[in-house]
Amino acid sequence: VAKIMIQKNEFVLKEGEWSGWVPMSFPMPGALQGVSAMCRFFLKSVRDDFELYVSPVNMDPLDPALPISTPSSYSRELTQSVGRFYTQGIAEDTKALSARVFTDDEYREQAIYVLEEEIRIFQHTLEGFKEGFFFHYFSTLDLNSHMFWRALDPGHPLYTPDLARRHGDFLPWLYGKMDEVVGQAMARTDDHTHLMVLSDHGFGSFRRQFNLNSWLMDVGYATHARNAPRGEVPLFGDVDWRKTKAYGLGINALYLNITGRERDGVVSPGQEADALVKELIMRLKDVRDPATGDRIISNVYRRDEIYSGPYVHEAPDLIVGYNPGYRASWDTVLGTYPKEHVSDNMDPWSGDHATDSAFMQGVLLSNRKIRTDAPALSDLAPTILGEFGV
Repeated sequence: VAKIMIQKNEFVLKEGEWSGWVPMSFPMPGALQGVSAMCRFFLKSVRDDFELYVSPVNMDPLDPALPISTPSSYSRELTQSVGRFYTQGIAEDTKALSARVFTDDEYREQAIYVLEEEIRIFQHTLEGFKEGFFFHYFSTLDLNSHMFWRALDPGHPLYTPDLARRHGDFLPWLYGKMDEVVGQAMARTDDHTHLMVLSDHGFGSFRRQFNLNSWLMDVGYATHARNAPRGEVPLFGDVDWRKTKAYGLGINALYLNITGRERDGVVSPGQEADALVKELIMRLKDVRDPATGDRIISNVYRRDEIYSGPYVHEAPDLIVGYNPGYRASWDTVLGTYPKEHVSDNMDPWSGDHATDSAFMQGVLLSNRKIRTDAPALSDLAPTILGEFGV
């Protein structure tokens, strides 16, 4: 047992126990009063090493430092009805599991807490809904599929029979909880109600990671600025941009180092850039996993193939579509150049949807007939507006 005092709040936690929301105030330089916030605490251990998890600092919806709802009073009204709730993104705190701060059991307990909080808000809001447009987002299937896909996929490097025994039921159980939520929504519908349930993508296993920038460097499209150890300098900190033609950034994006666009661009827009695009597409689609011989990349798309409208020029030059089981590496996201091109994904973030979209189509359920063979996310806004005569 540990007694914890945070400002004027004092509470006792048993080992393995969570606190509720603890309000607190943070001083602001030059301000007459502090900023209201809140945290939750989890007492991991008091026996050997003292271990206390503190959640990220959340804005207090009862007294937010900035408006977090429209109207601004709504967050207070909601809190008075359902209690305090997470106001940060990714409330499940997947990073705590990736960093092994949480065990699988501890993360699962936290994820269920977040789901129960979301359901409580959903039920309260649905109960007061009379007419108009009602939307509610549940994070639970997405984020927990990211973290527990390894419990379902025997081909994942982190899969074990023991993990499957202990947590292989979790994702199916979560789908059951979402079915219950859909049932609650269906019970409120009538002949004048259009109900749609959707996911914006599917899911699959993230077994192997591809270091796109390492590949670009080793085949001659990027150059080191100095002889620093490979893979130890993030954020493109060791790149000679005057000798670099292309770079990967984020998960699926590949950019050319274009003259006049990038600060030290070396690829001329027009014919040179177009020839480089064709060459990169051809070579990337032929990259194979040295461990299996499988193709890593399904397709590489020019931005004007898949985007339209006035902002196409702001999209990446190329979008890399990975085959199932593969994704851009964590190092690629951060602009690092490790030695190996392909490696196992040993992060609990074991499921993903950043592969070629042809393999990751989402789900759409509707209580009215869908009148197109291939509905897309871009169809939803005009469909909803049409319901209101717009």
